Amino acid sequence: TYLFRIAPYKTLNGNRLYGKYTSVLKAVRKPDAPTGVKFVGASASFIIIGWDVVDNADGYLIQEKQESGWTQIAKLVGKGIKTYRHTFDYSPGSEHIYRVVSYKSNGVSYSYSYSSAIKAYCAPAPVTDVTITSTETSLSFKWDVVSSADGYYVQVQDADGTILKSALYKSNTTTSFSASGLASGSRYTFSITPYKT
Repeated sequence: TYLFRIAPYKTLNGNRLYGKYTSVLKAVRKPDAPTGVKFVGASASFIIIGWDVVDNADGYLIQEKQESGWTQIAKLVGKGIKTYRHTFDYSPGSEHIYRVVSYKSNGVSYSYSYSSAIKAYCAPAPVTDVTITSTETSLSFKWDVVSSADGYYVQVQDADGTILKSALYKSNTTTSFSASGLASGSRYTFSITPYKT
C-alpha cells in the first residue's frame, strides 16, 4: 500500500507557491496477472478451471464471458487457491469462456490484473439406446448418435478387468463397435464413453 496526496502550485519569480493538499490517499500496487490458466475437467453439471498461484495477490475473481460481456461468477479470498469448480445447468457439450482476475486490496480500494481467456466445455450427454448382438465368439454394439459429443471411446473387458478390445472414434456419427475372438460362454463388460475435445 502506498500513501500520497496532491496539491496545486503556482510558480512566482522562480518560487513555487503550494495550495492546499488533499487528504492522504491510499493506493495499492497491482498484483501479477494469473498465468497457467487451464481447463481441468468437467461433468454434465460442472466445469473445473485451474491456474498458478499469484504470490502477491489477496485473492481471485472468476469471470465468465456472456452475451453482455464479462460477468463475475465467484470471488475467492486467499492467494493459495488455484482451482475453481463452476456448477451450473448448461447444455451438454456447450462451450464456455473464462478468465481469472487476481486482486489486491488495502481495505479501501482494489487493483486487478487479468489472465488471458480460456475455453472450457461441459461434458457431452451420455450414450443411450444401446443394442447388443452376439455370437459364440463375438459381441457387437450399436447406439444412438450423441450430438453434443465429438466422438466415443469404447472398451471391452474380461471378468478380471483386463481391457481386451478398445477403439477411439473421432466422429460422433460412428455408432457401432464389434469385438471378435472372444471366449464362448465367458462374461464381458463394456463401456461407451462420449467425449468432447
